[in-house]
Amino acid sequence: MVKKLKRLQVVLLILAFFSVSYAEEIESKIFLDYLDCFRYMAENNHLGTEEANICKLAAESSVDRYFQENSGEIILVFKLNYFKGRYSTIRGAQNNGPYYIFLEADDCFEYIGRMEGNSYQKDNSNGKMTFSTTWHVSSNESIESIYEYDDGVFKHLSKALYQYSPDGLKSKIRVYDTN
Repeated sequence: MVKKLKRLQVVLLILAFFSVSYAEEIESKIFLDYLDCFRYMAENNHLGTEEANICKLAAESSVDRYFQENSGEIILVFKLNYFKGRYSTIRGAQNNGPYYIFLEADDCFEYIGRMEGNSYQKDNSNGKMTFSTTWHVSSNESIESIYEYDDGVFKHLSKALYQYSPDGLKSKIRVYDTN
């Protein structure tokens, strides 16, 4: 039984690594409205582009808006959900999944990147907007990533696997390459 649990934990870590290590070459994608943004995100999550699916995705998802003080830019962070029963088909039972990042302009939205995790926090440091995400791996492990938005560029800075002891201490187990 213990051997099967260890094997399952290794499989989960491998799946989490490949899911979280999503790296895409960002080419500028411009959208005229929210509907176009959701159509793009629906396609990326294999939901199809039927209007009913896009509207369901938009209704069940959420968006946070952040104002970048030094540049006056507005950053949108979309947390996607598409429920079938109790769980989101995009985020699953652990709530792990994508966050899509768009830059809002006067007459359009520009896709600038994507984060992964089940939660995130935003901070401002040295005039740069930073985000930290957590990806749930198991009851005592998680993958944490740091992203940064500065001067029109969204980048994945770091990613590491952490283990938590019963007394609440956090230990870094592995550092992943984000390139």
